[in-house]
Amino acid sequence: MKYKRDILVVFAILDAFLLGRCALIAISPVLPPESPWLWQASCVLQSVFFLSLAFSAFGLATSRKWGFILSYVQFPLRILFMHTTFGFLLIYACSAVISTPLDLRVPGVISIVLECARLMVTILIQRRTTSERAASARSAPNGDS
Repeated sequence: MKYKRDILVVFAILDAFLLGRCALIAISPVLPPESPWLWQASCVLQSVFFLSLAFSAFGLATSRKWGFILSYVQFPLRILFMHTTFGFLLIYACSAVISTPLDLRVPGVISIVLECARLMVTILIQRRTTSERAASARSAPNGDS
């Protein structure tokens, strides 16, 4: 159905937007440079993550199996680095008047919950797409399609 493809295209556009947003910001490692090997590993992981965003955006927009898989592999890195699809909520929260770091908890939790919802929707779309393809493959040799 068309709506599934539209949802995947929206997710792909949001991934491209995330890539552009992250490209404007220097890579900020999770750990301080006091532990150099962990800091370097964090920089490498983020670099690979940014590169994979471009591929997953294309893969999701074209409904490719590897696009789904890449999106699933990215999920823990999205949470670890807080580079979520809906992370722009944090940017808007930061631009508003924030008096304490605790004020960022609500937009941060909302961003993570939306990222989990995105993962569930992507899984449901992939399962339905896969089952539709399998059903059409089963019926194709019989001449029913």
